[in-house]
Amino acid sequence: MNRQMLKRAKIKACAVLDDEHERISCAFCKYLEGQAHSSNIVYNQNDAKRRVRDAVFMDETNCLVRAERGDEIYGETDGDQIWINPWCTGQEMVLTLVHEALHDSVHIVRPTRQGMMKGLNTKQEHAVMETLDFCM
Repeated sequence: MNRQMLKRAKIKACAVLDDEHERISCAFCKYLEGQAHSSNIVYNQNDAKRRVRDAVFMDETNCLVRAERGDEIYGETDGDQIWINPWCTGQEMVLTLVHEALHDSVHIVRPTRQGMMKGLNTKQEHAVMETLDFCM
């Protein structure tokens, strides 16, 4: 487990989110075309970058158990916290941080029972992320 490698990956992932802001927004707008007007699609880049900066390593015991049962993952998020597998390479960490940061970062302005914004489901988010070469 290399905390310096995670620190460098966080810096690079935030730079990707900055550099690719327009591509991210356009990819989500294109995917949601016909479902929502582009002016109602909101990408919260600041929150995505906050989650990257606050990312922590997953528990190594948890990673070992997952690997033994064939369920090994690079990272995960609950929409607020990002956990990264400490066995990732530096590049895998960057790609995974960007991927996890994009989860719960795009919303459609539409009133729901929970508030004024409707989130996308994981299937929708993954469909868009598959088109982006800078995230896993």
